[in-house]
Amino acid sequence: MKKFRGKKKYFTRLKTHTVPYEITNDQSEWFDFWHTHYDWQGVGNTNWKMRKPHLDVLFEHFKLYEQKLKTFPKPFQLFIILHDTDSSSDAIYIH
Repeated sequence: MKKFRGKKKYFTRLKTHTVPYEITNDQSEWFDFWHTHYDWQGVGNTNWKMRKPHLDVLFEHFKLYEQKLKTFPKPFQLFIILHDTDSSSDAIYIH
């Protein structure tokens, strides 16, 4: 396996990652299983030490989405899917 270079910069950028989708109250579109992943490259598949920062950001953003959607006028579902063996498949879903 190739050595992971730029770890410090990668994890610093991950911590400062902003919520990727702005939700507004006047939004008339359907979310229809809209989702976002936080570990596209599968870096967290290496070990728990590499996966934990991705999960921390995922749960933090879940709380932010939850706060933003409290005033959303339409019914919705907000949930997280975590995979045991594939970190790149972990995601937050809005439906």
